[in-house]
Amino acid sequence: MPEIVPNIEQAAKMFSPVILAAPGVAALLLGLIIWLGGMGFKKVLTAIIGAVAGAAIGFFVIECDVISSLVLAVLVAVIAAVIDRVFIVILAAVLAAAIGFVILAKPYFEVPAVVMPSQKQAQPLTVEQTLDVVKIYVSDCVDEVKQVGSQMPIHNKAILAGVGVIFLAGGFVFWNSVSALCCAALGTILVFAGMILLLLYKGAEPITNIGSDKSFYTSIFMAMVLVGTALQLLLFQQGIRKPAEGGESGQAEGKDAGGEQQKGTKTGWRNR
Repeated sequence: MPEIVPNIEQAAKMFSPVILAAPGVAALLLGLIIWLGGMGFKKVLTAIIGAVAGAAIGFFVIECDVISSLVLAVLVAVIAAVIDRVFIVILAAVLAAAIGFVILAKPYFEVPAVVMPSQKQAQPLTVEQTLDVVKIYVSDCVDEVKQVGSQMPIHNKAILAGVGVIFLAGGFVFWNSVSALCCAALGTILVFAGMILLLLYKGAEPITNIGSDKSFYTSIFMAMVLVGTALQLLLFQQGIRKPAEGGESGQAEGKDAGGEQQKGTKTGWRNR
């Protein structure tokens, strides 16, 4: 795991418990639902992801106030729900490029200058103070990512662009496969994020543990993505095919019945 978040565990000890517990539970439950059956409610899923992305961009990146961030969240959610198919394909391309970026850019990451609360403070921060610290932390991480992106060689950028284009183009050709892979990957990421937040809430050090055994947790991540993809393809492709097969058999039966009826009519006319 990149060393872009080496001291978040120390900062999280002073966070308001609500900021860690509530998003942790929400991310864990939503991640499990998306991992197991994200293809079953694509419109709702895209609306939720759009709302979260819009609120995060508005609050942390654009640095809007809470009301403006909520308005942006609703707007992005509506757009995502309308163009859900295109949104999922774009999301798959972004996730693939982001994972590739984390892998290729790892040597270029440095420890960010994160503003942390004083260790002498006995009481945890309030929700508002915690959000201010998180905003500073996210801003430092975004700056670090931009700096790393500018330092990466051109061939690495070409690889990331190629991965994004492949998933973007393949998403429209192999819609079911790419959609299942996207839901499985997103669900796995949310499950990991939810578990990390809940462990931070309990005072553990999950980021340190993941960093000390990267290969083990990477294997778990890849296994969850593969299992989630296979489950969704198995469940929802069958669900899509059955109505089609039923429709085809129904049409065939209709044709046979119609043929027999016409034949019977012609025979009856001749008998007359």
